[in-house]
Amino acid sequence: MKSFITSYKYTLAALVIVILISISTVVFGETTDADKQAIAATSEECKVKAYSDPTVMAAAMADPTKFVELMTLMSQPQTYQNMIECGMDTTEWNEIIANMSDPYKMMNAMAMFMNPQVYTNWMAASMNPAFYTASMNAYMNPALYTQWMAAMMNPAYYMAPMEKMADPKWQQESTAWMMDPTSFQKMFEGMYNIAPVVADATPSK
Repeated sequence: MKSFITSYKYTLAALVIVILISISTVVFGETTDADKQAIAATSEECKVKAYSDPTVMAAAMADPTKFVELMTLMSQPQTYQNMIECGMDTTEWNEIIANMSDPYKMMNAMAMFMNPQVYTNWMAASMNPAFYTASMNAYMNPALYTQWMAAMMNPAYYMAPMEKMADPKWQQESTAWMMDPTSFQKMFEGMYNIAPVVADATPSK
């Protein structure tokens, strides 16, 4: 009796797996290059510049309208696929280091929040029901969760970054970038340039 129950459990589990595979094949189809391109929606330029440029992030946070646009963009599964692929690009690494270590960009980003109009706009937005409707509109759409479920169950969603990590060319490029002292040159230059920028920003008496 015990062996029968064990056999029944394995048979049921196998049946469930077969059904799930069949459903995924019917709903999503086989994983092809076209599927990868449709799901990844990659482009030469990264979609979310706010995470690599402090001035873009500050502008998005300082403006309620741009903040809603950023929230809507971040709700899409294709956005994260694009961010992952851009995050594996050594060119993007150089851009991130250059932007984050640029004292002028950091000062400009902080200066945006010294503008009183920013707080006036946010206070007006917080009292406007349309702001909450616009910010939650994407997350209240059932189609969004269908897209996420389809992306999570489709191997093509994970395939591009995994294939890139397994690519010897990418491994060689990323290792060479990490071992190259010039890759971090902008960061050290930014550290040494902070003092002159602060001195320039200090009002003269």
